[in-house]
Amino acid sequence: MAKETMKAILVNKYGGNEGVTYERVEKPVPIVNDIDLVIDTVGGDTQERSWSILKQGGRLVSLVQFPSQQKAEEHGVTATLASNLPTPEDIMKLGELMANDIIKAAIDRIYPLNEAPEAMNQSEHRHGRGRILLSVHSDSK
Repeated sequence: MAKETMKAILVNKYGGNEGVTYERVEKPVPIVNDIDLVIDTVGGDTQERSWSILKQGGRLVSLVQFPSQQKAEEHGVTATLASNLPTPEDIMKLGELMANDIIKAAIDRIYPLNEAPEAMNQSEHRHGRGRILLSVHSDSK
């Protein structure tokens, strides 16, 4: 199955209409606009291109670098770096949201701990379609 088709299936599975990956935002004409929230996991040029698709009052949350407050003001949005570790309350709330199917976690694969190098390779080459996990139990597949 084609890479884009697999991504579309995953986006639909989790309730989205259309997914936008860092590869597609590189196009000169944005394919989306008026986005409420951008979660930046790449930084650099990808973060720079994200400003133009946010709607007024939107939010950019970066997981990798401090976003420019000047750019945020220019675009009328809020920008933050999410660098705090989650609190026990945060983890409980996420668990509750997941248990009630309000949010869903995409899990690509669970590797046994002894296959950690393969998991790292998959992560580094961006071949995952969800979280790549390690299990310390011997019965993982």
